[in-house]
Amino acid sequence: MRSPFRFLILLSVCALSALFANAGGQSAPAQTKVQERFPGKSWGQISSLKKAQWSKEKLAAAHEYANGDSIHTSAVMIVEHGEVIDEWGDIDKKIDSYSVRKSLLSALFGIYSSEGVIDINQTLEQLGIDDAPDPLTREEKQARIVDLLRARSGVFHLVDFETESMAKNRPARGSHAPGTFWYYNNWDFNVLGTIFEKKRG
Repeated sequence: MRSPFRFLILLSVCALSALFANAGGQSAPAQTKVQERFPGKSWGQISSLKKAQWSKEKLAAAHEYANGDSIHTSAVMIVEHGEVIDEWGDIDKKIDSYSVRKSLLSALFGIYSSEGVIDINQTLEQLGIDDAPDPLTREEKQARIVDLLRARSGVFHLVDFETESMAKNRPARGSHAPGTFWYYNNWDFNVLGTIFEKKRG
């Protein structure tokens, strides 16, 4: 199955958002409706870190960590509600990155699963997922979303951008039931993208 993603992902350090959002040391205020802003030709900048409850000191610590010798960050862009909180590095440079979508998809499915919006125990059969030109078998269709997230779908189909070693080590179809065998398989993550688009638009 081909990857359903038709957009480029600007890589940011997702963990920073979780670590530094509402990091001003204040108690969380009552929830207020926040207006989402979408960039036109350029991103808008946040007017006040303090007002948005971001800690200047902790962002500086993140900056120092990202630019240190440990993780060799190329660029970081932190966006909240469509406004840039902070950025550093060469943010305009196109950077080759690999396997980013796996972490992002896992996070997205985790969020919507915890909110009860997506049932990760649904099977491919229940979701109406099939493949072409080589249809899935009945057993393959019993793979659940959670099996795909764990790279344990038991579906061993040919997939775009498969490396030579992946093709060589790909198990034979039907050799392992869904949920029983781990295999790093781009087919699983391509399908997860399709499922997420179907579920959330």
